[in-house]
Amino acid sequence: RPQRVAASATVDRPELLAVRYLADAQVVLVAGLRRILGRAFHGRSPAYMAHHLDDLAQRGFKKILVFCRSRNLVETFSSKLVGKTRFGDTIHAHHGSLAKGLRERTERLFQQAPAGVCFATLTLEMGIDIGTVDYVLLASLPADVPSLLQRIGRGGRRGDQTRCGYVVDNPADEHQFKTMFRLGKAGELCGTPYGFRPSVLVQQSLVHACAEGYVEVEDLERILPPAVADELGPGASAAILDQMAEVGLVERAGVGRYVPSEEMEHRHLAGTLHSNIDEQPGTDVVDRITGDIVGSVQRVDSARIEIGGRDREIVGMIGGRLLTDASGGAQPARFRPSGSPSVSLALGRAVVVGLGVGPQGIALVKTAGTSTMLHGLGTIGMLFLLELLTGVQAESGSPFTLEIAGELSELPVPPPEQIGAFVEEHLPRLSKLVSAGPWQHGVPDSLRVASVRRMTGIDEVAEFLRNARVERIEEPSAELVAVLGRL
Repeated sequence: RPQRVAASATVDRPELLAVRYLADAQVVLVAGLRRILGRAFHGRSPAYMAHHLDDLAQRGFKKILVFCRSRNLVETFSSKLVGKTRFGDTIHAHHGSLAKGLRERTERLFQQAPAGVCFATLTLEMGIDIGTVDYVLLASLPADVPSLLQRIGRGGRRGDQTRCGYVVDNPADEHQFKTMFRLGKAGELCGTPYGFRPSVLVQQSLVHACAEGYVEVEDLERILPPAVADELGPGASAAILDQMAEVGLVERAGVGRYVPSEEMEHRHLAGTLHSNIDEQPGTDVVDRITGDIVGSVQRVDSARIEIGGRDREIVGMIGGRLLTDASGGAQPARFRPSGSPSVSLALGRAVVVGLGVGPQGIALVKTAGTSTMLHGLGTIGMLFLLELLTGVQAESGSPFTLEIAGELSELPVPPPEQIGAFVEEHLPRLSKLVSAGPWQHGVPDSLRVASVRRMTGIDEVAEFLRNARVERIEEPSAELVAVLGRL
């Protein structure tokens, strides 16, 4: 019998994951961690980044991988730093809006080069071998602790230590980076609750129906792991196929049997049905001479753009594609931002506890003319807190803080019915925050609400609020005020 092995360096609570997807699983934790040697680099502009890279080159580092939060930042750095550092023209860009061929060429060039710099988003975070990397530089805060560990893990893979750096613009940046590094070293990943995305079942049903000609309720019930089937509840498979028929993804072909719609068959043949990842539509950028697709952009602000870290001039448009020639003096291409990553309750609490707040406390900090709630409830917890604070004027908020006007004598205690009402009222926004997937329109509302509620961890936030207490800080230190101003 084949043995199934699921492996990762960054699985939070592996025993819970194992029971969901593997039968009679044995969890094996490998002892020993690579030593992490990190340092801060101050300043995030292209001029500062050029200085950071030259500093690293002077210290003997030859191949540097720089992770950025957005494609826009990758293009800005890669385009403006060509020829401006000791690395000369060996500056590369790598992100999901570049054509696959260009990304593979970049990987190959960076792997083979004796020295160079590659700016990348999460496309190089895991699963791709780009050879020996001397140093990893984090130009932006990662989404979470597992992302941080995956990114710095790209460097020093041949030895027992990782050399890395992180770029900060203010005290809040530095505090968050240090908190995430401390958590990562301790193996505390601060993940969100596990929750199955029913949209995966929609996509898998479509692939099965197109490959076999039809899909039946029994097909889904047979492949669902028992733990996931229990989570979704009885009748979930039939309800999902019925909803898929209602929205035109499949058509009924008898009792319990469904065939793919004509559109889905076309998508299956075109190879665009095999993903459950939200993809933003864009305009293809084509090299006029070779006819190769360079990548795609969401917006064009000038006749000359930077894409893939190189200058291109737009010379025309045909068939909905931008025709370009190599050029000079361009502006970086623009991409639609996907928004800030969602911060979990566990990570939010770790950040504020690191500022002196008690484990069960929410601090009320008095500053000039206002009060700041140092809550650390995370992204979704902050939205829920705003909903609960009736009678208190809230001005602005983040996963860690909330500016309020007036006094707050006690924390709101959410009744159970308000949790479900909150999820239903804000379902589209919450679905995006938990990455519910592009096929969620094929999921019945009741299943969708239940799954989003699990994945948000909103019940854990409510439980924390029931036991939390207010801590007042009347005279905050200058250091705390500096962090609060940007947190």
